[in-house]
Amino acid sequence: MNYNSALHVSRRAETSPNTPAVIFEGRTWSYSSLDEAVSATAAVLGAYGVGRGDRVAILGLNSDEYVIACLAVARVGGTSVLLNYRLTLDELKYLVSDSEPVAILVDEDFAGLLDDLVRVTSDVRLAALLFSPEDSSRTLKAMRSAHVGTVVDDAHVGPDDLDRILYTSGTTSRPKGVMLSFGNATWNVLTQMLEGCCAADERTLVFAPLYHIGAQELPGMRVLAAGGTMVVMRRFDAPTVLEMVQEHRITGMVMVSTMIHIMHDLPNRLDFDTSSVRWLVFGQVPENMLDEIRAIFPNAALRNSYGMTECCSTATIIDDANQRIRPLSPGKVVSTLDMKIVDDDDREVERGQVGEIVLRGPKVMLGYWRLPNETAEALKGGWLHTGDMGMQDEAGFLYVVDRKKDMIRTGGENVSSQEVERVIYEMGTVAEVAAVGVPDDKWGESIKVVIVPRPGESIEAADVIAHCRRHLAAFKAPKLVEFRAELPRNPSGKILKRELRG
Repeated sequence: MNYNSALHVSRRAETSPNTPAVIFEGRTWSYSSLDEAVSATAAVLGAYGVGRGDRVAILGLNSDEYVIACLAVARVGGTSVLLNYRLTLDELKYLVSDSEPVAILVDEDFAGLLDDLVRVTSDVRLAALLFSPEDSSRTLKAMRSAHVGTVVDDAHVGPDDLDRILYTSGTTSRPKGVMLSFGNATWNVLTQMLEGCCAADERTLVFAPLYHIGAQELPGMRVLAAGGTMVVMRRFDAPTVLEMVQEHRITGMVMVSTMIHIMHDLPNRLDFDTSSVRWLVFGQVPENMLDEIRAIFPNAALRNSYGMTECCSTATIIDDANQRIRPLSPGKVVSTLDMKIVDDDDREVERGQVGEIVLRGPKVMLGYWRLPNETAEALKGGWLHTGDMGMQDEAGFLYVVDRKKDMIRTGGENVSSQEVERVIYEMGTVAEVAAVGVPDDKWGESIKVVIVPRPGESIEAADVIAHCRRHLAAFKAPKLVEFRAELPRNPSGKILKRELRG
């Protein structure tokens, strides 16, 4: 069997050539025209000696050319190294030096970085512009014009051949390159189909960055495997999302908590026809926001989920009916993975007890790029140790308690920072909140919360503490409350709690 993900396009080009595959800023690529562009781009790569097993770094905002480049790299059997465009030049240079790509493709927005990136590795055969609004001989589009009509067959790859390297956020150390195989991607396609997020009539709106696992896999680019349509936005913009949903009759999309908060604050959020949306996957949304989401997307099944890059996206997901009963659960483990909750000695704990979430199955990564010790630790005993603490109820539904490193130990008790945050979000005046433990001579750690108020809202620290004491055990209530205009984040948008502990 050939596990090459580019096969999805070449096969659909034969069976449904005129079906829209990718839509971006007024351009529509049918499966036939997309397949031709992928082949011509693969021919460009081949002309520069880029082929099986070679790494190609891609840096850019979302575009149709980004999608074409990823598929072309797969077609020649190469490995895409997807770079976070929010990183600084020094951070990007580290990732390029670490991955040693033979080709580097960047948006015109980042053209000024190209020479610096090329210099940090020794064997760059191709350096080109991925996307440019202006005509340029340096773009892939211009370069593939010499190869129009060339047919490049999909390289035969196995389940363990390296498809992509996606770097983790590096909140506590240098970013680690997660190695995802072609087999991982194939099993995730099956997962999305089984979970009802990937069908032939799907029109998925993708605004999360394409370097991110969600935009690639949830289902993101994987909607092409089902013969659906991928509508691509350059970047997230809440009003434009609603306009695109209405214009393109979007059936599904993936949103993170911050995006939902921004959308909720739009005064005209209910003025759009969003009746076509039938599923909405999200994570870590406060319970009091769920009815607001349903008001904006009245026909959408809300699907809380839990996953990570290391298991190629989704690990658990919940259906809409159970979401209403268990609003805080991201569901049960998907059928393509096994899951356990274990203690520090990797012994499975009983239902209702908190432990580390571990996963096993064909969606789990090959390991971390050139980090054998970290790989051995993460995949100890054949299970992916997620670093997340959770518990399962008697019916097997997961509840994610906290990151292992973010659990707060106060007065001999373990407190989940996420539980404290959830209660504070219920105040309704809070835009963002982060709870951390800070050193305390008496209690070991005290709970500190850092709050960003909603625009125009005024919040008193005493009111926050009183609210927590009404809804939480006294030892879980914060002793310190700090207000800021924004929370510190890494380039992937994750809150840097270590900076809040000082």
